[in-house]
Amino acid sequence: LRGGGGGPVPVSDGPTVRKDERWPLVWSEFGEISAVKISDGKNGCYYLHFITMNPGSLFLPVYLHSEMVLYVNSEGHDVETCFGWSVIVTSKELDVLKDTNFGVFVVNLAKGSMMAPHFSPNTIEIAIVLHGQGVIEVVCPGIASETGCKNSRLRVEEGDVFVVPREHPMAQMSFNNDSFVFMGLMLNEKKESPQYLAGKLSILQRLDRKVLEKSFNVGNTTLDWILSNEKEDIIYECVSCAEEAQGGSGTLSWINVEKDDDKLQQVVLKHGDIFRLSTQTVFYLQNNVEAYQYQPQNLQIYAIFPGSEVQLQNDLIVGAYTAVHDLVLGFDN
Repeated sequence: LRGGGGGPVPVSDGPTVRKDERWPLVWSEFGEISAVKISDGKNGCYYLHFITMNPGSLFLPVYLHSEMVLYVNSEGHDVETCFGWSVIVTSKELDVLKDTNFGVFVVNLAKGSMMAPHFSPNTIEIAIVLHGQGVIEVVCPGIASETGCKNSRLRVEEGDVFVVPREHPMAQMSFNNDSFVFMGLMLNEKKESPQYLAGKLSILQRLDRKVLEKSFNVGNTTLDWILSNEKEDIIYECVSCAEEAQGGSGTLSWINVEKDDDKLQQVVLKHGDIFRLSTQTVFYLQNNVEAYQYQPQNLQIYAIFPGSEVQLQNDLIVGAYTAVHDLVLGFDN
């Protein structure tokens, strides 16, 4: 055996830790043990060990200084549809967890599926991706203690660890080309189930209608439509939702033909970026393909053209070149 990662395991600020960022503890030709220490940004950090064993190897007897959870997949699921399944195990289902402050959950999303938006009122969720890749969309709650919070979209893949703080609404989505499986821990003394925001199980169904009308600033008819979804499922088909949530990334190159320097300018665009191009600008876009992606993502850009003082023929705004020279000026071969 060889061991030691060069000191104590460093704390990751989260919300994700990639598989290749795990801290090596012990390794040999028969396997390895690595660790992650991830922070939820509030209540401290959480320590996880990963044991990888090669075929025909033996993990020698060890003395545990903490509780250990072993998960074996079975056919008993709380929710099961053609779009995936999920299971939650707490002290209510398993006596050996009665003196602990955590529960265990596993979610398996089929290709092009989504787990309905939900949140955990008193539970921090820490999860590990077991198979595939997906997108975790996390929304900041509207509470005073979260004034500095920002909404986030996390792209994760097999071996990654991610954490979602309590009271943060979230939705998990799989890509169209593969299933997305993850398991995790719900860390809290209260054994509460997630609160869903859609369907028959939605928490909105339990609130007073007059309060909802005032909160959403809508009338009776609109509220009826909001609450009319009678689906009890919490896993839905959602083709291309993960792809659209990512939106791709790209490079924008442009030249302003009115300026004398004719200097080519470039900027890398990520999801959510906003950019402005002035009149008399020639530009092109390139879709960036990141190395870790199984398949390229579409680069989607939405353009807004304010009213122009100049009336263009046939309302042509993009592609209104005055000459071929303006189109090719300054670009490479």
